[in-house]
Amino acid sequence: NKNILPIEYQQVTISRRVYRDGSGEYLLNGIPCRLKDIVDLFSDTGVGALAYSVMEQSMVDSLLSENAQDRRALFEEAAGITKYKHRRKEALRKLEQTENDLLRLHDIISEIEKQVNSLKRQMRKALVFQKTSELLKELELKLAKSEYENIKTREKEISQKLKLSHQDQEVQKVTLDKEELTLENAKLELLEAEKKVESQQKEINQLQELFYQKQQQVLVSQEKQQALNNFLAQLSSEIESLNSQKLNLEKNIKEKKPEFEKLQELLREKEKAVATLEKELASFENQYNHTRQAYESGTEELSTAERNLNSAKTESANINFKIEESQKLKSNLVSEYQKSQKELEEKEDQFLRTFNELEKLKLDWENAQKIKTELQDQLQELEQKLKDNQLQETRLDTSLASERAKHKVLEKFFENYEGYNSGVQHLINQKEKFKILDTVANLIQTDTQYSWAIEAALGERKSFLVVDKLDSAKKALNHLKENQKGEGGFIIKDELVKLTQSVSRIQIKESDGVIGRGSDLVENGKHSDWLTKSLLDRTLVVKDFEIAKKLLRTIPQDHQIVTLEGELLTKEGVVKGGERKEFSLVGKEKELKSLTEKIQTLDSQLKIAINQKAEIIHEIEIAKTELDNISEPEKTKRELWNKKELEMKEVELEKKAIEEGSFGKSQQIVEQDRSLKELAKQKHSLEQNLSQLAEGLQNLTEKVNASKQKVGELEKQKEELNLKLNQSRIEVVSQQGKTEQLTNDLSRVEEMFADTENKFKQRSKDIKAKEKEQTQLVSDIENFKAGLVEVEKQKEQIEQTLDASKEQYHTIHENLLQFEEKLKTSRHTRMSKQELVHQLELQQHDLLSQLNNVAQKIQQEWNINLEEVPVLSEEDLAQLPGFNEKVVQLKEKIRTFGPVNLLALEDYKKEKERLDFLKKQVEDLVSAKETLNSTVSKINETAKGLFLETFQKVKTNFQSVFGQLFEGGEADLILEEMIDPLESKIEIFARPRGKRLLTLSQLSGGEKALVAIALLFALYLVKPSPFCILDEIDAPLDDMNLRRFLTLVKNFTANTQFIIITHNKLTMDSADILYGVTMEEPGISKIVSVKFEKEPVLA
Repeated sequence: NKNILPIEYQQVTISRRVYRDGSGEYLLNGIPCRLKDIVDLFSDTGVGALAYSVMEQSMVDSLLSENAQDRRALFEEAAGITKYKHRRKEALRKLEQTENDLLRLHDIISEIEKQVNSLKRQMRKALVFQKTSELLKELELKLAKSEYENIKTREKEISQKLKLSHQDQEVQKVTLDKEELTLENAKLELLEAEKKVESQQKEINQLQELFYQKQQQVLVSQEKQQALNNFLAQLSSEIESLNSQKLNLEKNIKEKKPEFEKLQELLREKEKAVATLEKELASFENQYNHTRQAYESGTEELSTAERNLNSAKTESANINFKIEESQKLKSNLVSEYQKSQKELEEKEDQFLRTFNELEKLKLDWENAQKIKTELQDQLQELEQKLKDNQLQETRLDTSLASERAKHKVLEKFFENYEGYNSGVQHLINQKEKFKILDTVANLIQTDTQYSWAIEAALGERKSFLVVDKLDSAKKALNHLKENQKGEGGFIIKDELVKLTQSVSRIQIKESDGVIGRGSDLVENGKHSDWLTKSLLDRTLVVKDFEIAKKLLRTIPQDHQIVTLEGELLTKEGVVKGGERKEFSLVGKEKELKSLTEKIQTLDSQLKIAINQKAEIIHEIEIAKTELDNISEPEKTKRELWNKKELEMKEVELEKKAIEEGSFGKSQQIVEQDRSLKELAKQKHSLEQNLSQLAEGLQNLTEKVNASKQKVGELEKQKEELNLKLNQSRIEVVSQQGKTEQLTNDLSRVEEMFADTENKFKQRSKDIKAKEKEQTQLVSDIENFKAGLVEVEKQKEQIEQTLDASKEQYHTIHENLLQFEEKLKTSRHTRMSKQELVHQLELQQHDLLSQLNNVAQKIQQEWNINLEEVPVLSEEDLAQLPGFNEKVVQLKEKIRTFGPVNLLALEDYKKEKERLDFLKKQVEDLVSAKETLNSTVSKINETAKGLFLETFQKVKTNFQSVFGQLFEGGEADLILEEMIDPLESKIEIFARPRGKRLLTLSQLSGGEKALVAIALLFALYLVKPSPFCILDEIDAPLDDMNLRRFLTLVKNFTANTQFIIITHNKLTMDSADILYGVTMEEPGISKIVSVKFEKEPVLA
């Protein structure tokens, strides 16, 4: 385990699982993970997707292309800085996002400050409103309680009167109930008499109804009798018509039957003739089909015979060609075998001579190498010095970028007047119109250490606008009011200058912690002299709060003290301080100038570092030149040794190739002799078969021609029979149509006759039924008339009884009316007493409603139960008359408040907390920004160090590998100067021995491939991986360069397993195991492997 991967497992398995729905997951040793985890695991290991562990032809092109970025990716992978670059990119993205967030937060804070200021004013108004409302509540409760008790007392009096009236009403009710009971009995007698009259009247009405029904039955029966007579006359007429129609249909049927029989006889004769012709044709077709089959069978046998003859001729020609080719090949192989034996003897002599020369050259080169190593150590010291200089340059560059970013933010803050209210921001954009000099904070400049103290001394006046005249201030205020753009404060220069002349300055006693007078700590400018005297002359600046507390007793009444932390103390007992904002409004212009000077200083230091870097590079170039001059003999000896070593290996390979070729040719000669004998036997057999096939073909041709003639004659006879049969079939179809039409006519006439017969029978039955019904109607009419006479007699008897019952009813009714008049008087007396009770109840209900209204009003307005309010004291009762006037005054005062936001206190707290939170967020973002800048600097330093160190190693390896592949020459890797090493281009310089080239494009295709291979292996040497895949990178190489490449690969096989994809025979020959991919079946690939074992050379 070489610990190439940063993981504790001995074995790592990467898997991907894809589901049917298109989703999937990645697994690391069977555990689900992210694709990012896998990419990070292989990052900077040389085993990633785009790393140099897989070398392909496209990598050769990309390494030598004009696009230097493709080349850089491999260097960064070897240096292990890919993850650093990704982190730097992520950090820069976060830095940009942080700056955007800062700008956005400043805008949000500006808006929220406006809301907080507005809510603060609303909160103060709401507090006054609540205090007034509480006083109003107290007075209204006392008034309501007094009114409530008065109403309650009156309600008790009414309740007592109502109780006495109820008792009197009960006595009157008993008397009235007795009289009403007597009246009810009289009404019952009247009701009985009325029921008797109604019963008799009902009997008369029933008899009258029965008489009417009998009359209707007589009339209905008479109408039915008339309708029946009419229907019988109609049926008689229909029977006569049906009888006439039946006679006509019988006559039509007798006429059509003879014609139908005649047509049927003719149709049978035609059908017999068609059947005869069909039998004759079927017999003839059997004879024709038999003859046709014999002809087709003969034709097929003839075609088969022709194909067999042609195949035999082709095979004979092929065998003759093979015999000629084998004889030629055998002759060439014998000649080549004899030639290879001579070459083998020459190569053995050459190999011995080359080996002796190589040993001598190796000893000379090792001595020269020792001298060169001493010079390279000196050059390494200079390169380390260059690396230190580059790190210093990076630190200066990062600091300069950070200060420029601060300058940009501060400049925007200063130019956009951030931190001021909306009114000031609006007016400052129209300075010329309102003759505004600037804000107080911008006109006063001081050192950064005093800015918070001066800002505290100025207080709200720091954001005031300075104008020359009072009229300008008035004009600006009117503009703000008309356009609803907020509020603003102003300082009038003319008025302040006059005031400044009369201000007397006190003498400041020197003591520890006292820094000085506020006006002495600011810079005097064109407009600031009079301004600072008037605003800051009476301000003392001290070091801290403790010193300010001690000095507070000693200063005059109109003076104040501020600390460097921005804390304010006055003689009136006012102390102000707390958390500071991100930026102070005072001294911004000077701070901007300070940042500008700092940026200029850093820029100068950066230029000095760049110049020093150029000097070091110049010294390195001189050292390199000296090293090149000194190492020239070493290079020559190394090249001679490499060349001689390659020459010896080439001789050895050529000797081995000749041996293998000679052995192969001897085997091929033996194989050719065997093949010639086999071909001769096949030729003799084919010649005998050809004569037999030709004779059989002639006989079949004569037989097929005779069958063809007979088939033609039979086809003509078949056509004549088909024509006769078709004509007969047409006649049969015509006759069938006529017969079918006549059959349909007969069926239709017979159906009409049967229908007429049925109708005749039905009408006869109907006449008999109607005559019987007519007889029954005559009997019913006589019975109905007898019933009418009986009903009339019963009606007269009941009418006589009804008159006596009506006379009795009228007598009882007169007595009842007299009794009701007496009861009416008693009821009127009772109603009077009820009215009195009702009036008392209304008064009681009205008082209870007043009580409820007073209680509900208090409940609705103040959410208080009036019953729970304590009874008024004597003092409250004495002051009660004046309470109404006070309530009116308080309500008027509340009305003048206008709309009041009672939620302002809660909203103010929320918005204030949000504002404080956002300010804290700004501080966090500024801190995060500084951290990100620091992180980017550290990443740059680490990545540059690793990259430069790796670059030097790759450079050294490239020169070494290039020398091995080209047996000398010059090669170098050059970084673009005066540019960040992490972004600079990497140029390749390569000059094979004996050539004067200016650019890589002048190299041949094979030389370009070798240069790229040398660079790939130089990278590979820096951070080797356990395996390496070479995908056809040997394709452009000729045999000589290919052998050098294979030698280079074998040198690395001790620590690395190489997998080479190739079509080159020499490459295949040098492999230990050969894998081939074949497709035995369509769409199914199969892998075949062969492991080579070196055989001993045959003598």
